[in-house]
Amino acid sequence: MLPPTSRFRETLGLWTGAILSPLFGVASAFREASAFHPRGVCFIAQVTPARTLAPPLADVAKRLSGQALLRHSAGLWRQDHRLVPDLLGCAIRFRATQPWETITEANQDLLLATARSPWTLALDSIKTNTRDFLANDYFAMAPFSVGDWSDCRLRLRPKPVQVPNALVSGRDRHERLRAAVARNEAAFLLEILCPELAADWQPLVEIQLQQEVAIDRETLRFNPFLNGQGLRPQGFIHYLRPLPYRVSQFSRSRMRSKDVAKLESLAAELPNGLPGARRNGPQDVRRPRASGRDGNELPPPGAVTPKTTSAVTPKSISAKPRSTRLH
Repeated sequence: MLPPTSRFRETLGLWTGAILSPLFGVASAFREASAFHPRGVCFIAQVTPARTLAPPLADVAKRLSGQALLRHSAGLWRQDHRLVPDLLGCAIRFRATQPWETITEANQDLLLATARSPWTLALDSIKTNTRDFLANDYFAMAPFSVGDWSDCRLRLRPKPVQVPNALVSGRDRHERLRAAVARNEAAFLLEILCPELAADWQPLVEIQLQQEVAIDRETLRFNPFLNGQGLRPQGFIHYLRPLPYRVSQFSRSRMRSKDVAKLESLAAELPNGLPGARRNGPQDVRRPRASGRDGNELPPPGAVTPKTTSAVTPKSISAKPRSTRLH
């Protein structure tokens, strides 16, 4: 079901998303992956209330505390292209439980990127340090309503570490993040900015990455409208997402089902693991085609070729004329 709308901007976001959704479907089918954030790495994390927490935020921080699932990913490219601008993303599922990809009513999903708003995507992609997940701030590019507060912004900032990740050897940003987790130095601070509460950013919860987990990307689907802990999306950008996300997921599932069908058809021809084998029987094995122009196949090993009983014309049995070479 589509999320309910209460403002004109949100209704406009749904309609705009409906218009753009076919483009996301085509892009996902072409890439055989999500149009954005095609590759990511997932970690289990522990969430605790921030040490310096404003009293009005205590209830919100308590609701978000517990186990969480984080997925770090690139915005557009699968590989780590140093000279190509890109955004990095971080998706968080608060109150996550095993199996980690399952969804419960208590879950709260939060999608962030290294862009402050949709209008600064190009500029922020240039500013983003794409080589290190722990060297950037992440923003929810659209506001939320939290309790009685509206138009609240969220920001995720990496906590300072003793060993800078830039000094850690590693082939790419994923290995550097794994190294920081192994050193117990991969931690973030989630901050909130509510105009009705304070004029500056307030710390909300601390997030400590603990262990990497392998999850199928097709079974793990984050949803900004999964708001079991009271962070409710609002505004045009949030409501732009539902339909393109669903069309993209449907397109990927269709492509994946076609790949499975192809593999099953190949498996049907290879019951014994032999190239060219069929299910009809153990002796029915296709052999390489004959080299002649007739295209007939060679008989299987050990098979007796019956003599043909077709009528033979005199011309077909006539011997070749002897050579008339002079002696």
